[in-house]
Amino acid sequence: MKRIMTLALAAIFVLGSIAMAQAVEVKVKGNFQFNWSYIDLGNFGPDFDDTDHFDARQRTRVQVDFIASENLQGILMFEIGEIRWGSAATVGRGSGGALGADGVNVETKRAFIQFNIPDTDLLFSVGIQGLAAPGVIAGSPLFDDDVAAVLAQYPINDMITIGAFWARLYDVATNGTPNPFDELDMFGILAPIKGDGWMLHPYFVFALVGRDYVFNYLNGGVGNTPELLPPAIYSGAVVPTSRAALDQRTFAWWAGSTFTLDMFDPFTFMLEGLYGSVEAKHDAADRKGFYLAAEIDYALDFMTVGLMGWYASGEDASWRNGSEQLPMVAGDWNPTSFAWDGGDLISSGGALAGTADLSHNNPAGKWGVALLFKDISFVEDLTHQVRFLYGGGTNSSKSRRIRTQLANGTVLVTPVTDGIELTTADQLFEVNFDSKYMLYENLALILELGLMHVNYGNTLYTIADEGTGYKVAWGLNYKF
Repeated sequence: MKRIMTLALAAIFVLGSIAMAQAVEVKVKGNFQFNWSYIDLGNFGPDFDDTDHFDARQRTRVQVDFIASENLQGILMFEIGEIRWGSAATVGRGSGGALGADGVNVETKRAFIQFNIPDTDLLFSVGIQGLAAPGVIAGSPLFDDDVAAVLAQYPINDMITIGAFWARLYDVATNGTPNPFDELDMFGILAPIKGDGWMLHPYFVFALVGRDYVFNYLNGGVGNTPELLPPAIYSGAVVPTSRAALDQRTFAWWAGSTFTLDMFDPFTFMLEGLYGSVEAKHDAADRKGFYLAAEIDYALDFMTVGLMGWYASGEDASWRNGSEQLPMVAGDWNPTSFAWDGGDLISSGGALAGTADLSHNNPAGKWGVALLFKDISFVEDLTHQVRFLYGGGTNSSKSRRIRTQLANGTVLVTPVTDGIELTTADQLFEVNFDSKYMLYENLALILELGLMHVNYGNTLYTIADEGTGYKVAWGLNYKF
């Protein structure tokens, strides 16, 4: 009996060794973020609310890579948060911040596989993954988010790589009933070209927006891409909500490119441009616009000095012809850390934000110039970023309202309160001073200071000039 047990244990050990030899390699990485902030006049948008100055938040992200070989791996990323300390919510995103901390709050952020076709360099990424359009100056104004997609990449040679993707942003139902036209799909081609001291990254994106998706969204259903629609429709000033008015699929397309030139060290030049068009059945639902930006950096031993500027098209005085702003899907474009979300701490939403549905992390309808002092370092492990920004709007000041004359002669004035953050009559001033100190190799202490002032040049907005806002935010970021 003892011999049989010995043989059985030996067999189990051998089989276990074989299983271990065939097991995948598992790698875990992620980060813990904590930040506390005091913000005065932290929202210059139409939903202005300045009652809650102090805020405490945390967020945890964990990514697990299951690596079978250099040609096959699976990636899972989970997120807890962002949790607002003291929040009484118990279920859903951000829950579990109050006493007891019993929130059901683990989110699936990414879940996809990557594999090469055997004996080729063709790489596929399939599943919920991070997908971003090119952006070399302040991020991408078009798209930078997690989405269910299929991405294929193939290097033609050492200089050129071709990428193509299909992403399904939404597949919704109208009044609980699935429809054949309730999807929002996005397709794209990317072709980065890298030379000696330069890189060109042209791209083209096409989106197909089902009529039932638009109808469902405008009638309070699920889905959230208002930056494809004219601000007047989103604000309710123009309401083509009948199914007959939307009885056609809406098409959208974008063409753009980025360019980086760094062969003339210590100078670096960056340039990017994007044009987008949303073409609907009715002119009032169209949206067409462009964005241009440039930056020049000069690297010194202890810091980099930069000058950056951008211009994006804005609305004219009429909404009958639709919108003249750049259409977007889920941009993440942030030149500063107060008016926009360009800091290292958990996002505060940006002081220009109006509602949760409009992120405003984009350049649409605005222009600006910024003097940048980046990566300033006089002390080991301590770096600073200083930004001075002056800008304004490219939207007509008359675009903030719509005048409608009724049959009885009555004139109705409907305000367009979202998506028109700045007009040609407005001015924006902002200063950022952000610092990072590495307490340990993987633990950073972060301090962000911001000052912002907006001068509104007319009384068409829903709020008056609110004065000068400021931000003091500090936090910790542990990466493992």
